[in-house]
Amino acid sequence: MKKSAVLLAVLLLVGVSLGAQGYIYNPSDTPTVGSGNNWPFSSSKAAWRFSFIVDATVLPAAPVKITDLAFAPSNSATKTATQLQIRMGHTTHKTYSGAGTTLFDDVLGPCATIVYDGPFSWPVTANQWNDIGLQRTFAYDGVRNIVIEIRYNGSGGSITLRTDATIARAYTHSTYSADPYNEPNWYVPIPGEMQGPIHRLTYVKDNLLLAPDTVSIGNADAIRYVNGPAGNYYQMAASLGQSPLNLGPCKVFLDMDPVLFYSVLYGPPIFNGYTGVLNAQGGATGKFAVPALKELVGFCVYHAAVAYDNTSILGCTNTDGTQLVP
Repeated sequence: MKKSAVLLAVLLLVGVSLGAQGYIYNPSDTPTVGSGNNWPFSSSKAAWRFSFIVDATVLPAAPVKITDLAFAPSNSATKTATQLQIRMGHTTHKTYSGAGTTLFDDVLGPCATIVYDGPFSWPVTANQWNDIGLQRTFAYDGVRNIVIEIRYNGSGGSITLRTDATIARAYTHSTYSADPYNEPNWYVPIPGEMQGPIHRLTYVKDNLLLAPDTVSIGNADAIRYVNGPAGNYYQMAASLGQSPLNLGPCKVFLDMDPVLFYSVLYGPPIFNGYTGVLNAQGGATGKFAVPALKELVGFCVYHAAVAYDNTSILGCTNTDGTQLVP
């Protein structure tokens, strides 16, 4: 494939389609039912770090791309924060008390996907689903549980969310930590662990990218493009961060760093099969081969991809992260 075609895929993102949307309700589509709790959106705490688990039993048994997150408040108000970040990851844990750790990141996973990052203003209406308005997407693998973390500084306003006793949560706030946003540990003991917020996840099925959680140095693993536009070109790319690249009507969340340029313009021997044609099922598999350099241990490498034809981009994926381990 000509390098000009590869550059077109990276630099000209137009005509993107997200496909039909679906909804996941946990535990059910009942935004008027459930006791109320204003955690993590309490006005009495200036900062929070809050995490909850979405059990696989309520999730599809196939990969999907999460595009938004909604909660069901019992009051109408506006919540603000000077800085709010939402991250998503996978876990096999169903509860925090049974996880054998008190570290948020141990449950969230090594290289979580950022789905919201920046100032926050959220006006909500009581007794209905209110979308957060996520800025980015997350690929669910169709197998494990999802962990969703909300952390923020500079709180204003208070919103009470409806909760359910089947949803596990863990948290810390400014009563328990001088810097809750960056606090590594949740508060122990966890009072009211099974009182997480009921929620709705919006999803689509097309243009997913799935990367392994970890890869050992000196080894290789698959980077999978799933449910793309069959028979069209694809281009995968890697980087060391998740900065937004504004490329037309779609954004790819990868840093414009040397790793990205190498993965796109050169590829092998590290980035193999990162460009080509999607098969009849809209899939493709690249091979990420990590050099056997101990200096790489601990780094997160993020991947995303686009699909395109000779005139325009036809789809773009989520970003997914992999940590390099011994």
